[in-house]
Amino acid sequence: MKKKATKKPLPPPIQEQATQGEIELRVSKVMALIAKGLTRREIHAYVPQKTDWQVGTRQLDEYIARANEQFKLDSAIDRARERGISQSRFELLYTMAVKVQDVKAATAAEWKRCELLGLPEPKELRIIESVDTKLLNQLAEMLHKQGRNPNDLLTALLEEIAASDGSERLQ
Repeated sequence: MKKKATKKPLPPPIQEQATQGEIELRVSKVMALIAKGLTRREIHAYVPQKTDWQVGTRQLDEYIARANEQFKLDSAIDRARERGISQSRFELLYTMAVKVQDVKAATAAEWKRCELLGLPEPKELRIIESVDTKLLNQLAEMLHKQGRNPNDLLTALLEEIAASDGSERLQ
C-alpha cells in the first residue's frame, strides 16, 4: 500500500521590501495617527485592519520611532525666519487695514508687530485708545461712500483748529 503524501502547508509568501518612497508614506501615515492621539497599541491594531502594509510588530515600531524622530525635527524652529515671516504678515495686515481705513485693525497689527520686535507701543497709536474707534470707522465708511478720503477731512480739521487758536498744525 502506498502511503498518502501529506501536504505540507505552504510557507507565507515572501514579502518584498518596501521602497524608500513607501516607507516615507508609511511614516507620514503613522505621524498622522499619532497626531490624532492614537497610542502604540491602537496603531498596531489599526495598521493590519486598515492598510495593506503586511508588516510585523518590529517593523511597525520602527515606523513609529521614525515618526517620533520626524516630530522632533519638525519642532526645531528657525526663530529668525519665523520672526521675519510674522513681521511681514503684520506689515501686510497693517497696510491692508490702512487701505480700507480700519483704524482698529491697523492699530492692532502695529502693536503686535512692535511686540514681536520687542519695541514699546507706538505713542501715536496710544492716543487712539481714548477715541471711539467705532465712531472713527463709521466716519471713515461714510466718507468712503461719498468718495472722499477721511485723511483729507482730518487734515482740513487740523488746519482749521490750528488757524483758530494760532498754533501750528501737528505733523
